[in-house]
Amino acid sequence: MVSVVLAMLALTMFAGASFGTVGSPTVRKAASVTYKMAVVTDVGGLNDHGFNQAANAGRLLVQKKLGFQTRVFDTRSAAERLPNLQAAAQDGYQQEAGYLVGYLAGLVLKQQPGPDVASAIGANTVPAIVRYFGGYRAGVKKADPKATVILSYANDPTFSDQAKCKEVALNQISQKTQIIFTAAGGCGLGALDQAKSQGLWGIGVDSDQLYLGPEMLTSALKDVAKSVYLTSQEFKKSPAKFKTGFNKVFNVKNGGIGYGKVSTKLKNRAAIIKKVNKIKKLIAAGKIVPPAK
Repeated sequence: MVSVVLAMLALTMFAGASFGTVGSPTVRKAASVTYKMAVVTDVGGLNDHGFNQAANAGRLLVQKKLGFQTRVFDTRSAAERLPNLQAAAQDGYQQEAGYLVGYLAGLVLKQQPGPDVASAIGANTVPAIVRYFGGYRAGVKKADPKATVILSYANDPTFSDQAKCKEVALNQISQKTQIIFTAAGGCGLGALDQAKSQGLWGIGVDSDQLYLGPEMLTSALKDVAKSVYLTSQEFKKSPAKFKTGFNKVFNVKNGGIGYGKVSTKLKNRAAIIKKVNKIKKLIAAGKIVPPAK
């Protein structure tokens, strides 16, 4: 969970400066307004190659394009979170992204030889990961009803212990999984590396992790950078009308949720992408509602 905090602070008010001779109009310089925005990360740090890093990319874009003053509050433990920011983790549409990559995984299982087994690894049983898992399992079964879906947790409160996720991956591999989806921040990198070493597909999370190699099938994408930028842009456009006290929802319909690039190693890649995009349109139209658990 990454929270975005926006604030408006009026600076340097020139309220009575007069120019010219006596009797001439009084010219008042417009107030200079500085906009401030902060990103509050979740545990795992800015270099988690996932959600936190993507949010920070959005912050830098806001700073460059919109002229905001920005900063980062890097959360290192659960105790560092403010209670009102903790509450922000309760809403989300991760199940939509999970469903899309699960559907893609199911199509791949059907076309390739070997057991129809896919799996997922979460860091902990937090609401966002539970939603990812619910969507992923449903998506796999939609594409391949005969598939077995293994869901496991690494019990890593830091979201950065790669050894824990690697151990879970080894257990799943012993159960014949062919595709491993990780929703575990930096911890998941250990599992993805293990999948790669075994010649299995990996699926990343939050940001596009195809850079890890061609063995990455795709990623469950939350366009956090875009979400941060659009929210800040909305605030700057009309600070007085900007709504606060609620969670801004980003989903498939408004472009905040989706799936990343698909590996060029995938057989029948274009046909599979076409099928996944059809499902994406059905989700956006509300004709498919992925389960949240």
